[in-house]
Amino acid sequence: SADELRENATTVRNTRVLDPVVTHPTFERFEALRDFYRFEGAVVDVGATFAPSLDTDRYLINGELTQVVLGTRELNLADLSWEREHVRLTHGYGLALAGANATTPEGSPSFLAGGLPVETDPALAVQLDQPQIYHGEGLGGYALVGTTVDEIDYVDSATNQDVPVRYDGDSGVGMGSFIRRAAFAMRFGQIEPLISNFVSDDTRVIYVRDVHDRVEALAPFLRFDADAYPVVFDGRIHYVIDAYTTSDRYPYSQRSENGRLFDGGLAGGSFNYVRNSVKAVVDAYDGDVAFFRMPVEDPIADAWMSAFPDLFTAFDDMPEALGDHLRYPQDLFRVQTNMWARYQVSDPESLIIGTERWDVAQNPGRQVRVAAGTETTVGEDGLLVTREERVNPYYALMELPGEDEPSFVTLRSFVPFDENDDRRELEAFMVGETRPDGTSRLVSYEITSPNAPGPVLVASAIAQDEAISSELSLLNRDGSTVEFGDLLMLPIGDSILWVRPLYVAAEGDASVPTLQRVIATVGEGERITIASNLTEALNELFDGEDFSDLLGPVAVADPDPAPDLDDGPEPDDETPPAPSTAEEVLAEVASLYDQRQEALTSSPPDEISAAELLARIGELLATVEELDAEPEPTPESTDPDEIDA
Repeated sequence: SADELRENATTVRNTRVLDPVVTHPTFERFEALRDFYRFEGAVVDVGATFAPSLDTDRYLINGELTQVVLGTRELNLADLSWEREHVRLTHGYGLALAGANATTPEGSPSFLAGGLPVETDPALAVQLDQPQIYHGEGLGGYALVGTTVDEIDYVDSATNQDVPVRYDGDSGVGMGSFIRRAAFAMRFGQIEPLISNFVSDDTRVIYVRDVHDRVEALAPFLRFDADAYPVVFDGRIHYVIDAYTTSDRYPYSQRSENGRLFDGGLAGGSFNYVRNSVKAVVDAYDGDVAFFRMPVEDPIADAWMSAFPDLFTAFDDMPEALGDHLRYPQDLFRVQTNMWARYQVSDPESLIIGTERWDVAQNPGRQVRVAAGTETTVGEDGLLVTREERVNPYYALMELPGEDEPSFVTLRSFVPFDENDDRRELEAFMVGETRPDGTSRLVSYEITSPNAPGPVLVASAIAQDEAISSELSLLNRDGSTVEFGDLLMLPIGDSILWVRPLYVAAEGDASVPTLQRVIATVGEGERITIASNLTEALNELFDGEDFSDLLGPVAVADPDPAPDLDDGPEPDDETPPAPSTAEEVLAEVASLYDQRQEALTSSPPDEISAAELLARIGELLATVEELDAEPEPTPESTDPDEIDA
């Protein structure tokens, strides 16, 4: 109901319409700014393929805890001369950050931090005094600092001039003697460190710059999560990497089902015991590494800590600002949800027969009218089994059922198990959370309604809705490409609110996706709405309610009207009357279509104007049917089952 929506204001306000996978190329386009920068991002499973993803976190914006999408500006070292790669371009620079619940009027990320030099919006409670990234994700090779020439800190966006800097940190090994220079020349397989005039007695070499390589070199007995995520505290960028202890010899324990985990981390080899008992933190400037021992019972971690007491740091010594950004690791969560689907039953007979067994929900995919794909696994009888791919976990900032304070959780849903993989009803969902005090929890919520749709059924209902289908056909033409963001499941009261952002990319290699529509439905999906933003979608879904006050200043901005592409005189103060007949609507659509074609064929193509005009065309076509012709909550969350994590 509308009242329940208002009672869950934090959940609704933090609906993540800015998808970290879809908007990765948008960050690259607007914030990389130079060819020698890139946004690395973790590679994630997006259905039939893999794609880079930005990170998500939460920061204070205007004093309210808000989910954000962010990425660090790493070095792109391809096709550079030796001097630029190793002497001049020694580090990445800063980050880009945008609220996950907001876009610009054109549908692009509304950046709260970014640019060269880095600037932050006063509303964002982040202070970045040392933006240089000498140690980052995917950063190989070596850099020479303290040479006879200055490094390039960044290229000023306003003046297009190189801004010089000299490294003032503690990282690196001295190259003062001839023997050391020769040794490093042999190590790196290049003669330049030995003969270059840039190398002086004060020069140091920084190597092992990739944060994963760095922590693995220091603690090879730990296994590390595939995704390192950036956190800004103490004026610097730090990377947090979840570390695990594992064993394959724990008595009376089932071996893990690793699913589609990625290279490294928990993907390498099976195990039947795992604990996320260590958080590794790498300073992006100095490369300092701290291994914080989390307050988790783990005799294996205790043994390593006894063997190497100087390597580990007690959790009590972790900076509070860092603790506020800890999150539950998704590699571990994938393994746990795969296992929980089988072992959540309490009756031994049901466990053996499998009558109450669950399965992780099927993946609804992202492409319009394209299935997510299939995966092949080894069944219990040793035969290969092909079935639909499973839905990915995602991070969300929400008020969990029965709780008043927001939690930053990762979430995954379940459906009933079926040998033919035909069951798609929503059976339950699970969340994982790591709190600022270092403790973690898993909470399982069962759905009481027998007809609650799972993700694939909701996605199917969206695709079959006549109004949405016609709008998708309109948007997905003239070379434009339509792509869905994650299908978001938000527990609201005793029901489920489903939200799905929709992006459009114009034709051309240089185009990037922009958020053009938001789709919303609730309960069993009897009613589905599509609108230009979340506010309008919710207003329509709840019979004309006005939720603009609920979403507040960080809500998705309403799109501006289509711009006048002619440089003619200023328009009159009086607003022209809206078309009153279907013929007038179609005439205006034809005019706007011609303007859109002009925008796309201009040099350079005006993609933003084209997207705005396309959105206006969709709005007008939606009114034709109206001119011609003039929710009941079902899924209920049970009391949470607390599970030791």
